[in-house]
Amino acid sequence: MIIPMGTNNLNYIDSVTNQQVLTNQQRNLQSHENPQRRVEGLSFSLYIGRLSKEFNDEFVQQILNYCGGVKKWKRAKGTFGFAEFTYAEGTLRAYQVLNGLRIKDKKIIVSIESENLKKLKQFETDLKQGLEPLRPATAPTQGTLSIEEQLEKRNKEALEKINALIKDRGFEPSKASASKSRSPSNNRNKKRSRTRGEKYRVDRSRSRDRRKTEHSAPKTSRDVVKLVPKDPEKTLSTKIDWNLVYEGNLIELKMRKWITERLKSYLGGQEDQELTNFVVGLLTAKANVKQIKTELVVVLEDDAENFVVKMWRRLIFEVLKVKHKIKDE
Repeated sequence: MIIPMGTNNLNYIDSVTNQQVLTNQQRNLQSHENPQRRVEGLSFSLYIGRLSKEFNDEFVQQILNYCGGVKKWKRAKGTFGFAEFTYAEGTLRAYQVLNGLRIKDKKIIVSIESENLKKLKQFETDLKQGLEPLRPATAPTQGTLSIEEQLEKRNKEALEKINALIKDRGFEPSKASASKSRSPSNNRNKKRSRTRGEKYRVDRSRSRDRRKTEHSAPKTSRDVVKLVPKDPEKTLSTKIDWNLVYEGNLIELKMRKWITERLKSYLGGQEDQELTNFVVGLLTAKANVKQIKTELVVVLEDDAENFVVKMWRRLIFEVLKVKHKIKDE
């Protein structure tokens, strides 16, 4: 700090200190005047999935608005979309109230990117500890409740309004849809299952083929396929040579298209470019198998494991092709 000439040093330092204290006090006062200041300007984007085409945008936006002021709602191909709220409290309520909500024959999925989820959970903790103020309440009696009780009350009120809207539109879930589980995945798993004896014979046969191929370098894509593990556990435990991935630009040239097409099959033929970009981003960041499954289970649910296994096999296949300089046939 440079002290001006001809100035009493102690007086000058005292005046600067007083100015700094005043500035800090003003900042603290401003922060208390701005509700939910820590998350001001932070964009929380929620994935809203499993929508029926019967649920038009006006209906969906009304449901979202019951959770909090919607800043932005973007529908993507009819069956899913992305929502942003003006305040983090609205995002938190939508995440807690809407995820798993049944509307007609659909069970709504609400998910959020993992890093934002951490911030949202921290925001919830700060709310309950009084470090973040609640949004202004419409019911004056809420002032007698604890912060946690107020949050629960607001969630309950939002859900009551949402259920009333669902009933008004004739979208109440039937008893059958309310109790049924996701049978398609279970049926696929049953079809894929084998007896232990059958699996043992198949594994032995594959092992022999693999040993034969390993003795000689693969010359074709078919030879490379024999090197790719078929057992899910072995597949997911296979380490990826990320240097070869980047060397061949495999994520963009090979994996992006595969991911897009595979996700379409899981999303009822609908293409979700943002979800594709998200998965591509995970691979680009060299996320491990566990991380990828954790991120995708909120969207794909039971299909997440199957999707990741197939994606990992495909990535292994493409890496081996680069390693052995096998050209596309």
